[in-house]
Amino acid sequence: GMDDGDYLAAFDHVLMPVAQEFSPDLVLVSCGFDAALGDPLGRCCVTPDGYAHMMHRLMSLTNGRVIVALEGGYNLSSISRSAVACVETLLGHCPPKMDPVFPCPSALESIRNTMDAHAPYWRSLNVTRRVAPTEQPSVAEKKASEDGEKQSSTTATPEASASAENEACTVASGGSHYVKTTTIAEMMKNVVPDGEATLYAINPLTWCPHLPEVATVPRRGMHVDDPCEICGDVIENWICLRCYKVMCSRFSKDRK
Repeated sequence: GMDDGDYLAAFDHVLMPVAQEFSPDLVLVSCGFDAALGDPLGRCCVTPDGYAHMMHRLMSLTNGRVIVALEGGYNLSSISRSAVACVETLLGHCPPKMDPVFPCPSALESIRNTMDAHAPYWRSLNVTRRVAPTEQPSVAEKKASEDGEKQSSTTATPEASASAENEACTVASGGSHYVKTTTIAEMMKNVVPDGEATLYAINPLTWCPHLPEVATVPRRGMHVDDPCEICGDVIENWICLRCYKVMCSRFSKDRK
């Protein structure tokens, strides 16, 4: 089943760019956990940490204005752990640090097809590919590729074999190409935005009107590990750029 890498890749390359372009005032989430690790029907492998990171991304769309309604799921333990992770994120806790995750080839193909289908309607997905759409190889091409891999594996070192598995495999026949992509980076490096040099999920501003209000950094400097001056919390704290006091995220709206 699909796991954190598959869901986060879809979030980062389809859902978030489109949502940023739409610019909603409020996000409503029908929050089911059928895809949670351990669900007997969904049979997917999304962890509580994965759900926390997805919720954190959604909160960035509307400055935290997110309404979550608990929906389905068929494993009470999976639902409980996943729901707790989402609620903690909504309360301002920083999502847990995750090791690098990557989508599987079938997820990459679904992401690519979704981007192609929606590109005519959303500028953020309107990308031009440098390579032609992938085509499935013929039976003869597959057999030739497999025979070549078997022959090379008899003399290759374990390190070389592992490296070869992580590289894109191309089998050419006439004008067609079969491209096996293993990471989201491999897929995205073959796309460029229409008429622009760089593709952003969020269009950056060239100027911030609040910059003149930023005060000079105090002599003691800024220390990211300082606790909140009100409650002593050290999780995801913020430093006011006017007075340089340290506040936790629950008080961030009082000092923008």
